[in-house]
Amino acid sequence: MSRGLKEACVFCGSEKVDGITRITGYFTKTSSWNAGKRGELKDRQRVEVN
Repeated sequence: MSRGLKEACVFCGSEKVDGITRITGYFTKTSSWNAGKRGELKDRQRVEVN
């Protein structure tokens, strides 16, 4: 498990990865989203919160 959007596993290099996101208190797999919603996720700005 690691944070961020990855195309491959940072530990073993496998490309069989699935994203999980939290929306309104529920976790959901991004693989169940349509292509437009996944594209929107990739376009979002990410910032570090300290």
